[in-house]
Amino acid sequence: MKRVYGYIWIALLFMAGAPRLQGGQGQVEVSLDTTTIRIGEQTLFHITATVEPQQTLQWPVIADTLGRHIQVVRQEAADTVQTPNGLWQITRSWRITAFDSGYHVIPPMPFSFGQQSTQSEPLLLEVQTLPVDTSAPIKPIQEIWKVPLSLREVLPWILATLVLLAAAIVIYLYIKKRKKQPGQTPPQIPALPAHNEALTRLKELEKKQLWQNGQTNKYYIELTAIIRHYIERAFNVESEELTTSQTLDQLQGSIDDRALDQLERLLKLADLVKFARLRPAREENTQSATWARSFVEQTKPKPNDQLE
Repeated sequence: MKRVYGYIWIALLFMAGAPRLQGGQGQVEVSLDTTTIRIGEQTLFHITATVEPQQTLQWPVIADTLGRHIQVVRQEAADTVQTPNGLWQITRSWRITAFDSGYHVIPPMPFSFGQQSTQSEPLLLEVQTLPVDTSAPIKPIQEIWKVPLSLREVLPWILATLVLLAAAIVIYLYIKKRKKQPGQTPPQIPALPAHNEALTRLKELEKKQLWQNGQTNKYYIELTAIIRHYIERAFNVESEELTTSQTLDQLQGSIDDRALDQLERLLKLADLVKFARLRPAREENTQSATWARSFVEQTKPKPNDQLE
């Protein structure tokens, strides 16, 4: 009877086509790499969302299980691409498995596009058993084999210990040699103004050519760190501890609209790169550096302000 219900589910899902959900300007699709696995085998469960660039999407929370019998092994890396019509297509995937045979349903997933809430269609996963020869005799459990450690396995640990010991000795001798005399005070180096420090660090970042060498994520991490540190020094706003929205709210009214707009574009693009795995075009990377420099130039103290 269970198999008959499974065939009914398969027929219904086949007639419905690939599960697809539309809400307002957003669209969500759910799919499986394969709908049939054996006990203990794994497959990928995908959720693909297509949204407007400025549209907010609330993803479902997926923990350790999908339904009663399907277990989540791990979440795979997300992938984000831009469609020809200017929309963002974000795909998240989870590796799943099951240890009970039969037909198991992946339940509907809740989504929110802005103020609109909806859910996806369910999916059906068939889990098959392994063939067992019941006529063959039961074999005893093999004993645990004890494998002796080889020099090849131990040698890296010995070398690592020697390197750490040598480094500790060098650091100790250096500190002992550089230990200051009683009453001696180190020279005080005046700190650069916030805008000079930020512009200098931006130039150094450009010389690294991170995004040009495929390190886009690292580039945006360092770029936003420079700008957020500048905001903390220049405006006394703890930007490094705040989200993008909170930072923009704190600066509202302190700077002009043009500078605030450039900062918003920069930080939101950086968030997509760092958290949604967005792959910006070359022009967007160049524009981000321009926004950063322009923001610092527009918000730095004017000569008249310094004289006062």
